[in-house]
Amino acid sequence: MIVNIISLFLMCLGTVILFFASIAMIRFEGTYMRLHASSKATSGGSLAILLGLLLRTGFTETSGKIVLVILFSMVTAPIVGHAIGRAKFLAREHKTTMDIKMYRREGD
Repeated sequence: MIVNIISLFLMCLGTVILFFASIAMIRFEGTYMRLHASSKATSGGSLAILLGLLLRTGFTETSGKIVLVILFSMVTAPIVGHAIGRAKFLAREHKTTMDIKMYRREGD
């Protein structure tokens, strides 16, 4: 019974994190700020939902697959975030005021 309550809490927490991260993706101004919001959604929201699902399923064949999805997500999320940030930096497209202010401080 307590495991069901904890798994429900984790899934609801993950849903709330994903909801606020999606609002942040719309509201934030710069590319790097949006990248931060999307990485938090992947790390926090998806992980909480998958952990809640892992508790809900118990020790089955499905739980092994969920663990693999969690590991794959935690390994690839930083790599994808770094690749997108580096591509933006190398492209030097200053389309927002936040990006322009950041580059002006560096002396570019």
